[in-house]
Amino acid sequence: MNITHGLLPGQVLQRDRNDRGTARIVGACTAEGIVEAQVRAAGKRIVYAWKQAGRASARRWHCDLPGVPAGGPYALDLRIRRGSQILETICVPEFFVGDV
Repeated sequence: MNITHGLLPGQVLQRDRNDRGTARIVGACTAEGIVEAQVRAAGKRIVYAWKQAGRASARRWHCDLPGVPAGGPYALDLRIRRGSQILETICVPEFFVGDV
């Protein structure tokens, strides 16, 4: 699982009028299933817990990351799940939401 377009380490997402940032992330993978996302803040505090954010099929995956509060640094954990199996994972270790 890798990212080909979207959120990269160190990137700043532009905040909106509600002080929230949004990203669409796409990439390549070998697994098929549901893409789930979790966002963590400093000190491992969960900003939002694992939730379905997209799908993986035909060696491609995508996910939408809406409504991350202004601030950071945040870490994004992504995984592809089929049933109870976690098939692939990736982490964006540091990103921010603010003014670009």
